[in-house]
Amino acid sequence: MLLHTLAYDGKPAAENQVPWRASIAAASYIPPIRNVADLDYQHGKLLIRTNCIDLSCLRNLNSDSTQAANIGIPFPGQTSLLLFPYGPVIDGKLFSDTTTAMLSLGHFARDRL
Repeated sequence: MLLHTLAYDGKPAAENQVPWRASIAAASYIPPIRNVADLDYQHGKLLIRTNCIDLSCLRNLNSDSTQAANIGIPFPGQTSLLLFPYGPVIDGKLFSDTTTAMLSLGHFARDRL
């Protein structure tokens, strides 16, 4: 739920509005949001394992092919897998910064009653 409150810096455009007003976090876990460049290697490896050249090709694969190719790999230069290797990225639109930075700057949705 925390990521939902951080999306669009807490001020989504009308077309991105969601029908909820508030949330309560189940735990104090703060999920990481990384830069696109940090996770680009995953996309590249998936293209190689599926013999695809682009996202359009990946979208046309059946789920069995995608699941077979979707194996966990460590970050370049590391030997252990991340706890959550796939996740949101800082794209400047949906997420503008890291989780902790957005919280510190007050960039999150608030109940506006």
